[in-house]
Amino acid sequence: MKKKMCCFCLQISLGFEGGEWICPSCGKDITPLAFVEENQEFTSEYIQSIMVYKEKVYSE
Repeated sequence: MKKKMCCFCLQISLGFEGGEWICPSCGKDITPLAFVEENQEFTSEYIQSIMVYKEKVYSE
């Protein structure tokens, strides 16, 4: 299993590599976001990268 942090509500989503990732908390599609291994922590760099993604995609 892999995990991603939603750039909208900052909740954790678990799933498998490949396919769509939909945040179970807010329902947003977070497919393009990077994932990490389930047993690894989210680093500050990871959190910064997903916030940059959100700003780039939703400010255009």
